[in-house]
Amino acid sequence: YGYGSDGLGNSSIALSVDLTVLSESGEKLGTFEKIGRVQVASRSHNRELFFKLDLSLTGLPPGKYRCDFVMHDENSNKTAPFGTDVEIAG
Repeated sequence: YGYGSDGLGNSSIALSVDLTVLSESGEKLGTFEKIGRVQVASRSHNRELFFKLDLSLTGLPPGKYRCDFVMHDENSNKTAPFGTDVEIAG
């Protein structure tokens, strides 16, 4: 990730996350932008950051799904995709 400035002399890290939910067959069920965001100010250029993302898939029927995420660095044009399979029990 890149660094911005918080205006107080600190470096600023700013990340946001988008989500796309797919059915087991790969059909896109929905895309949600900026479902999570974190902004951290630090006097040093941190190289590690912990980002906890809680997700609720309320309204989806029982079944298997794929959640594809894209993390956006708001201080640059960099992105990082990642995904996971989930199963909602009936």
